[in-house]
Amino acid sequence: MFLKKLLTLPNPTQRVNMKKTNHNQALDQPGVSLDLKKPFGITLLLSLLFIILFMVSSELLLRTKPVQEILPLPSVGSPNRSLDIKVHLLERLARDEGPPNIIFLGSSLANAAFDPTTFQVAFKKTTGKEIRCFNFGVNALTMTAGTKLANILVDLYNPEMIIWGVTPLDLSPRNKKKQLIIEQNHWVRYRNGEDNFAGWLADVSYSYRYFLRFRFWMEFPKLSFQRSRVVSKTTAYGFRINRTRNIIDNPVPPKRIDHHRRIMANVSPKPGPLAQLQKALAKHKSTAFILLDMPHHATLMKFYKKGPQTHQQIMGKIQSTARQQGAYYQEAPPPQLLEDRDWYDLTHLNHRGATKFSRWLGKKIGDAVNNKMLPEPGNREDIR
Repeated sequence: MFLKKLLTLPNPTQRVNMKKTNHNQALDQPGVSLDLKKPFGITLLLSLLFIILFMVSSELLLRTKPVQEILPLPSVGSPNRSLDIKVHLLERLARDEGPPNIIFLGSSLANAAFDPTTFQVAFKKTTGKEIRCFNFGVNALTMTAGTKLANILVDLYNPEMIIWGVTPLDLSPRNKKKQLIIEQNHWVRYRNGEDNFAGWLADVSYSYRYFLRFRFWMEFPKLSFQRSRVVSKTTAYGFRINRTRNIIDNPVPPKRIDHHRRIMANVSPKPGPLAQLQKALAKHKSTAFILLDMPHHATLMKFYKKGPQTHQQIMGKIQSTARQQGAYYQEAPPPQLLEDRDWYDLTHLNHRGATKFSRWLGKKIGDAVNNKMLPEPGNREDIR
């Protein structure tokens, strides 16, 4: 009996045809129609609410300290590694301890030379004042790009002082592409008053910043790993530690020396960067700017077209601009302060050199404060 029923069952094709026939017949009957409803009602509303709730929850979660400690630093979309790192380390310092009284600004020379902790100790010993400092040195930073970052730092954190380490090379940029990487960043442009949607999004949304970092990791995994390694060796105050190499144990290769010789011989200051500096100093009168002649190795001084005279002439123009705008100019430390064992290479100090230089600078700035040549920092409510 079962076998007979099985043999009489229609095959799958017949079953489909029967369903179609029955469906068509039902539609042909009076009063029967296909009822299609557009999802414009409660379903769409709930979907939109869910999306909004998810985005807000993600944004709040990504801003919490425990989550940020697990994830790598986010990104504002800059290929310049040090800019991305310093932006977010400074944000975290301001969140956890309060905004800094003093921010150090400059190129990779400043990045390697300013040790905020050593400076703070020397400054307190000289003045008795407790302060908080941050190293915002950015690789390949020139005078023009530096003015744009100075605008951002003053607007966001209103520091009492900005100590800006400068060199003649800042007025004679040799790599326009590296300079534009900083200047043309969407976030930098937005923070400097330009209507820029991508820059606005990077400014207000941590979800977008982490998306930018994820995209960077997908496109350049090795560079992303290197960036994380640099972060692990950088203090909360923006100073990279454990740079112990020196030019005695690791002599500078002859090709590198020739490279420096060509660069220094062609230093030619442009009027544009000085004009930008003057504009920035005139704009931010609430912050005391200190323009500091960064230490130079004696070998580099000889490579200028006219030797040390070229260096003095160019720095004289910076000093004149500073005085015109009421800024303070600090000369470089005496050559005998630093020996060859204090140099990582011919342009950057190592950790030992940074400690000696920062201790000297902390006392110098402290003396200027005591002598009323500079306003007294350390009056923030969040420091006391």
